[in-house]
Amino acid sequence: MDINHLSAALARVSDPSFDSVELFYASHPGWPAVKPVPAVGKSEAAREEDEGKTPPRKRQRIHIAVFDSSFNPPTRAHLAISLTSYPPRTSLPSITSSAATTTSTSTCTSANVDEPYTARLLLLSARNVDKTPKPGDATFVQRIEMMRLQALDMEENVGVTATSAEAAPAAMVDDSAGNVAVAALNHPTFVGKSDILLRWLRRQRFTSSPSTLQQDSAPAAEQDPEIRLTFLIGTDTLLRLFIPKYYTPAPRLGRDMDAHLRKLFQEDGSDIVVAHRGASRQAREEEERFVFSQPACRDLVASGKIRFVQEGEVGEAEREMSSTRVRRALLDGREAEARLLMGKRVGEYVVKEGLYRV
Repeated sequence: MDINHLSAALARVSDPSFDSVELFYASHPGWPAVKPVPAVGKSEAAREEDEGKTPPRKRQRIHIAVFDSSFNPPTRAHLAISLTSYPPRTSLPSITSSAATTTSTSTCTSANVDEPYTARLLLLSARNVDKTPKPGDATFVQRIEMMRLQALDMEENVGVTATSAEAAPAAMVDDSAGNVAVAALNHPTFVGKSDILLRWLRRQRFTSSPSTLQQDSAPAAEQDPEIRLTFLIGTDTLLRLFIPKYYTPAPRLGRDMDAHLRKLFQEDGSDIVVAHRGASRQAREEEERFVFSQPACRDLVASGKIRFVQEGEVGEAEREMSSTRVRRALLDGREAEARLLMGKRVGEYVVKEGLYRV
């Protein structure tokens, strides 16, 4: 997509009335479905004959890891988090025994199926709570381009064990990292993002080009894929998830925070995976204190609807990295330090564009 088309698409997304998703990059035209692997050494006729003998497929299950961030700029921490696996249900002291606490969200269904991710999505929102663009920030066009560069880094890490901190976390990266897309929408809350994404995914199918969408005319219900979203967030975002002031009455979403959370976790069936922000013991203790202090959060952790990235998947160095550190380093003229905090592609782009110098 050239710069003019990209700018026009982002102008559509920036319109407060925009109620869909704009796709800017996908690993293959059929994303988020798993990329088909062509049969090797067979003629077209032989492949068609084999397909005719294949029994009807089961309903396809699509599990998308959605990493929603400001990407201002993407850092090695962003890359590490975006490559993490779907974790098992969290086992924190006294959490499971506390699930009996009665709250308006405690009736949410348990996420007892530990299905791995099948696709990944890097998502930018034109509106994010407490994230007002500042002078010197990268434009939305520049952020989308940096997200695309991160997606390329993710694709290169499929099926490899990282040996360097820059490349990926220490764990094996699964194939879903190679099934990645970059998109944008316009809603500040996760329940709104979940609602928009699910409606968009269910009514659209990809055609010959990742940037071209075609509405399914009459899909058979039994052939529709089962779509599940998991949002990857940081601890600071988890804290905001339970602040009532961020939830205003809205059609489809609910009248207050409790209704919004029921919509997100029950009706949409979406869940949350939290990446620990700091590497210190104090940061972890503060995180656990918050979980215990919020009955709704405690119940969601106990039910498996809120989980935490497994130890070792994001290195200690990456957990201390942030976009703010990059911007400050560049503003102070410490370019070499800033580049160490970013992937090679993103770092080269930031320097070439002269970003974050004012």
